[in-house]
Amino acid sequence: MSATKSLSLGWQLRVPVQYMSHSLFHCIFLRVTKRLQVAIAFQQHV
Repeated sequence: MSATKSLSLGWQLRVPVQYMSHSLFHCIFLRVTKRLQVAIAFQQHV
């Protein structure tokens, strides 16, 4: 196995992993901000 082949394979693997982690982080971020907005609105209501 040549170095360039393994390098390109690693690059092909790295892109979906970065994309998946980014979308997961985005989902968690949206949940946290939504929960924060609800908590702030609840405190202001009380």
